[in-house]
Amino acid sequence: LYAKSKAALADLRNAYGSGLMKFKFHFLAQAKTQMEDMFEIDTPLLPHQNKCQMIPSISKGKQSKTKFSCINRGFDGWALWEANVNFFRPHQIRIHAALSGLKLMNECIYSVVKAPTLKMIGMQKKMEDFKTPIFSDLALHLSRLEFKYPESKESLNKVKVPQSKSFRLACKYLHLL
Repeated sequence: LYAKSKAALADLRNAYGSGLMKFKFHFLAQAKTQMEDMFEIDTPLLPHQNKCQMIPSISKGKQSKTKFSCINRGFDGWALWEANVNFFRPHQIRIHAALSGLKLMNECIYSVVKAPTLKMIGMQKKMEDFKTPIFSDLALHLSRLEFKYPESKESLNKVKVPQSKSFRLACKYLHLL
Protein backbone atom coordinates (compact mmCIF):
# COMPACT_ATOMS: atom_id res chain seq x y z
CA LEU A 1 0.00 0.00 0.00
CA TYR A 2 1.04 3.54 -0.62
CA ALA A 3 0.56 6.46 1.73
CA LYS A 4 0.35 10.11 0.73
CA SER A 5 2.02 11.38 3.89
CA LYS A 6 4.12 10.20 6.83
CA ALA A 7 1.06 10.42 9.07
CA ALA A 8 -0.96 8.23 6.69
CA LEU A 9 1.92 5.73 6.58
CA ALA A 10 2.05 5.67 10.38
CA ASP A 11 -1.71 5.03 10.46
CA LEU A 12 -1.37 2.14 7.99
CA ARG A 13 1.51 0.60 9.95
CA ASN A 14 -0.47 0.94 13.17
CA ALA A 15 -3.53 -0.67 11.56
CA TYR A 16 -1.39 -3.57 10.32
CA GLY A 17 0.42 -4.00 13.65
CA SER A 18 -2.88 -3.88 15.54
CA GLY A 19 -4.39 -6.65 13.43
CA LEU A 20 -6.98 -4.29 11.93
CA MET A 21 -6.21 -5.45 8.38
CA LYS A 22 -7.84 -8.54 6.92
CA PHE A 23 -6.11 -10.38 4.09
CA LYS A 24 -8.05 -12.80 1.90
CA PHE A 25 -6.12 -15.18 -0.36
CA HIS A 26 -7.32 -17.64 -3.01
CA PHE A 27 -5.19 -20.63 -3.91
CA LEU A 28 -5.28 -23.95 -5.75
CA ALA A 29 -4.39 -27.04 -3.75
CA GLN A 30 -4.77 -30.78 -3.42
CA ALA A 31 -5.55 -32.35 -0.06
CA LYS A 32 -3.67 -35.41 1.24
CA THR A 33 -6.95 -36.86 2.48
CA GLN A 34 -10.60 -35.82 2.57
CA MET A 35 -10.74 -32.60 4.60
CA GLU A 36 -13.34 -30.43 6.26
CA ASP A 37 -14.53 -27.53 4.11
CA MET A 38 -13.67 -25.04 6.88
CA PHE A 39 -10.95 -25.19 9.51
CA GLU A 40 -8.46 -23.01 11.35
CA ILE A 41 -4.78 -23.46 12.17
CA ASP A 42 -2.85 -21.31 14.65
CA THR A 43 0.66 -22.78 14.74
CA PRO A 44 3.23 -20.13 15.80
CA LEU A 45 5.95 -19.45 13.20
CA LEU A 46 9.63 -18.64 13.44
CA PRO A 47 12.00 -17.60 10.62
CA HIS A 48 14.64 -20.23 9.89
CA GLN A 49 18.18 -18.99 10.70
CA ASN A 50 19.82 -20.11 7.46
CA LYS A 51 17.08 -20.75 4.93
CA CYS A 52 14.45 -18.52 3.39
CA GLN A 53 11.55 -20.26 5.10
CA MET A 54 9.50 -20.34 8.28
CA ILE A 55 9.38 -23.18 10.81
CA PRO A 56 6.67 -24.08 13.32
CA SER A 57 7.80 -23.32 16.87
CA ILE A 58 5.52 -23.32 19.88
CA SER A 59 8.24 -22.08 22.24
CA LYS A 60 9.83 -19.26 20.20
CA GLY A 61 7.46 -18.68 17.27
CA LYS A 62 5.24 -15.65 16.81
CA GLN A 63 1.47 -15.93 16.83
CA SER A 64 -0.18 -16.66 13.51
CA LYS A 65 -3.67 -17.84 12.66
CA THR A 66 -5.14 -18.82 9.30
CA LYS A 67 -8.77 -19.65 8.56
CA PHE A 68 -9.21 -21.94 5.56
CA SER A 69 -12.39 -22.59 3.61
CA CYS A 70 -12.97 -24.61 0.46
CA ILE A 71 -14.71 -22.62 -2.26
CA ASN A 72 -15.06 -25.36 -4.86
CA ARG A 73 -13.74 -28.86 -5.56
CA GLY A 74 -12.78 -29.89 -9.08
CA PHE A 75 -10.75 -32.23 -11.24
CA ASP A 76 -8.50 -34.95 -9.74
CA GLY A 77 -8.65 -33.73 -6.13
CA TRP A 78 -7.79 -30.11 -6.91
CA ALA A 79 -9.79 -27.44 -5.12
CA LEU A 80 -10.05 -23.67 -4.95
CA TRP A 81 -9.45 -22.59 -1.36
CA GLU A 82 -9.69 -19.32 0.53
CA ALA A 83 -7.42 -18.33 3.40
CA ASN A 84 -8.20 -15.44 5.78
CA VAL A 85 -5.53 -13.81 7.90
CA ASN A 86 -5.58 -10.75 10.19
CA PHE A 87 -1.84 -10.41 10.74
CA PHE A 88 0.14 -11.82 7.84
CA ARG A 89 3.58 -13.37 8.35
CA PRO A 90 5.93 -14.42 5.52
CA HIS A 91 5.01 -17.83 4.03
CA GLN A 92 2.15 -18.16 6.53
CA ILE A 93 -0.43 -19.47 4.06
CA ARG A 94 2.07 -21.85 2.49
CA ILE A 95 3.27 -23.44 5.74
CA HIS A 96 -0.13 -23.54 7.45
CA ALA A 97 -1.60 -25.21 4.36
CA ALA A 98 1.21 -27.79 4.33
CA LEU A 99 0.83 -28.48 8.07
CA SER A 100 -2.89 -29.08 7.62
CA GLY A 101 -2.46 -31.43 4.64
CA LEU A 102 -3.08 -29.04 1.75
CA LYS A 103 -0.53 -29.01 -1.06
CA LEU A 104 -0.46 -25.72 -2.95
CA MET A 105 0.05 -25.93 -6.68
CA ASN A 106 3.72 -25.32 -7.60
CA GLU A 107 4.78 -24.91 -3.95
CA CYS A 108 8.42 -25.98 -3.64
CA ILE A 109 9.45 -25.31 -0.02
CA TYR A 110 6.88 -26.89 2.31
CA SER A 111 5.14 -29.44 0.08
CA VAL A 112 6.22 -30.22 -3.44
CA VAL A 113 3.37 -30.62 -5.91
CA LYS A 114 3.53 -29.58 -9.55
CA ALA A 115 0.65 -28.29 -11.62
CA PRO A 116 -0.98 -30.88 -13.84
CA THR A 117 -0.04 -30.78 -17.50
CA LEU A 118 -2.48 -30.12 -20.32
CA LYS A 119 -2.22 -33.82 -21.25
CA MET A 120 -3.15 -34.88 -17.70
CA ILE A 121 -6.41 -32.91 -17.84
CA GLY A 122 -7.23 -34.02 -21.37
CA MET A 123 -6.43 -30.74 -23.13
CA GLN A 124 -3.50 -31.97 -25.26
CA LYS A 125 -3.71 -30.62 -28.80
CA LYS A 126 -0.03 -30.52 -29.76
CA MET A 127 2.93 -32.72 -28.87
CA GLU A 128 4.47 -30.00 -26.67
CA ASP A 129 1.31 -29.98 -24.52
CA PHE A 130 2.50 -33.29 -23.07
CA LYS A 131 4.80 -31.35 -20.71
CA THR A 132 3.07 -27.95 -20.56
CA PRO A 133 1.69 -27.22 -17.07
CA ILE A 134 -1.66 -25.49 -16.76
CA PHE A 135 -0.10 -22.90 -14.41
CA SER A 136 3.58 -22.04 -13.98
CA ASP A 137 3.74 -19.92 -10.80
CA LEU A 138 2.77 -20.53 -7.19
CA ALA A 139 -1.03 -20.69 -7.32
CA LEU A 140 -1.57 -18.26 -4.43
CA HIS A 141 -3.35 -14.96 -5.01
CA LEU A 142 -4.10 -12.08 -2.62
CA SER A 143 -7.67 -11.35 -3.63
CA ARG A 144 -8.78 -8.77 -1.08
CA LEU A 145 -7.48 -6.50 1.64
CA GLU A 146 -9.79 -4.80 4.13
CA PHE A 147 -8.74 -2.24 6.70
CA LYS A 148 -10.02 0.53 8.88
CA TYR A 149 -7.87 3.26 10.32
CA PRO A 150 -7.88 3.03 14.13
CA GLU A 151 -8.99 6.64 14.69
CA SER A 152 -11.32 6.76 11.68
CA LYS A 153 -15.09 6.59 11.93
CA GLU A 154 -15.28 5.96 8.19
CA SER A 155 -16.43 2.70 6.69
CA LEU A 156 -14.10 -0.19 6.02
CA ASN A 157 -11.65 0.37 3.15
CA LYS A 158 -11.50 -2.50 0.66
CA VAL A 159 -8.94 -3.24 -2.00
CA LYS A 160 -9.94 -5.99 -4.42
CA VAL A 161 -7.32 -7.57 -6.65
CA PRO A 162 -8.61 -9.35 -9.75
CA GLN A 163 -7.22 -12.80 -10.51
CA SER A 164 -4.73 -13.03 -13.33
CA LYS A 165 -5.86 -14.47 -16.63
CA SER A 166 -3.60 -17.51 -16.16
CA PHE A 167 -5.00 -18.18 -12.65
CA ARG A 168 -8.58 -18.02 -13.96
CA LEU A 169 -7.65 -20.31 -16.85
CA ALA A 170 -6.11 -22.87 -14.47
CA CYS A 171 -9.34 -22.75 -12.41
CA LYS A 172 -11.35 -23.29 -15.58
CA TYR A 173 -9.17 -26.26 -16.64
CA LEU A 174 -9.71 -27.87 -13.21
CA HIS A 175 -13.50 -27.21 -13.33
CA LEU A 176 -13.37 -24.82 -10.39
CA LEU A 177 -15.21 -21.88 -11.98
